[in-house]
Amino acid sequence: MGKKEKELVSILTKNGACKIGNMPIPALADRLLYGSLKEEVLDVYRKLGGIEGEYAFRGKWDIVTEKYIVELDEQLHFNDYRLTTLESPLYDAIKKFPLEAYREYCRRYKENCLRAGSNGGKWTNASCEKMFGPAQQNGDLTGYGSPRWKQRAFYDYLKDISYLATNIPVVRLSIYDSIDYRGRKYALGDLLESNHTISDDLAVVIQELIDMRL
Repeated sequence: MGKKEKELVSILTKNGACKIGNMPIPALADRLLYGSLKEEVLDVYRKLGGIEGEYAFRGKWDIVTEKYIVELDEQLHFNDYRLTTLESPLYDAIKKFPLEAYREYCRRYKENCLRAGSNGGKWTNASCEKMFGPAQQNGDLTGYGSPRWKQRAFYDYLKDISYLATNIPVVRLSIYDSIDYRGRKYALGDLLESNHTISDDLAVVIQELIDMRL
């Protein structure tokens, strides 16, 4: 867990959230692949270049509380692949999802993603290529592009729509979210990266953003 996530855990704990921790992704693949969401999910997978008849769904949530899950998205989560997933009509059923803000982040900050994620395991690996085919050269988003970026975008999408299968809210926070605090605007990522202890009043402001997206 990185510094920003640790700060966020501290805020949630301070504000009374229970059972802070992590857990594996629930066994949602069957529900999403064979349930009522099947065709739309597979359509998004294919639009991203998916080459398998069925898709894998691995990993962990960022932060789990008693009543909801929090995902904190940094630079690698905002690019054209993620923008493709955000065009899915299933988002119409998730009323609190910050859809327009996330689409804008994908357009505005995709160069940040390229600078941070165009090498090594951030660009590709064997499991990603099994799902999405071979990779282009590092940093080349033409052709096959980055299998790892595609996989991350697809997994983010599955996490988002997991709410429709489980009714457990998933709150998305971005390092680019704007926070009004003491008369000034700050990026959430900058506040969580600060070397200063998060004050009680700032913890309340950040919790208000979480509550707004529940």
